[in-house]
Amino acid sequence: MALMNTNGNYALDDTFLKAKFDEIIKKYSINTVVETGIHEGRTTLELSYMVDKVIGVEILQEAADVTRKRLDEHQRTNVDLFVGNSPDVLKEIVPTLDGDKCLFFLDAHWNNYWPINDEISHLPKNKGVIVVHDFVVPNHPELGFDSYHGQPFTYEFIKESLTEWSPNHRVEYNSQSNGSRRGVGFIYNE
Repeated sequence: MALMNTNGNYALDDTFLKAKFDEIIKKYSINTVVETGIHEGRTTLELSYMVDKVIGVEILQEAADVTRKRLDEHQRTNVDLFVGNSPDVLKEIVPTLDGDKCLFFLDAHWNNYWPINDEISHLPKNKGVIVVHDFVVPNHPELGFDSYHGQPFTYEFIKESLTEWSPNHRVEYNSQSNGSRRGVGFIYNE
């Protein structure tokens, strides 16, 4: 699979989303971001300036190589990259993390397998903050979202997994967006 050169159109090209990430990082004392689905690493690079440690997970070796090159060009050394199926990688690395200080940015998708529910099942119970990208935002049809095999990416689609992660979770949505103009869900363990 060849990678597209998107030149913009990455999660943190949205200045509202970038400000929200910064707010969450400060409010919850986040020092590590785990990002699944890094694509070409533009968001990964931005995140490397915002926290002490970024862990990127990508299924395509080619995408991981593009990301590594981008990080090296910017002399970013606080990023660990893993190539593999995101739920499998999360199962291995999550036990080594301080879940209370983690933000899990779940953005892995494409082709026939949509790993979101499996990813959530491997996150530390009642710990951290989850951010999902390309999400249906109620009453904001102008914000883009993904669908797979006719299933839109809605809260209802991940509600059961989120409830197993944290029975008292709370969801917020973005209502403003620029850049890629995508819907985003922010899920907090409460």
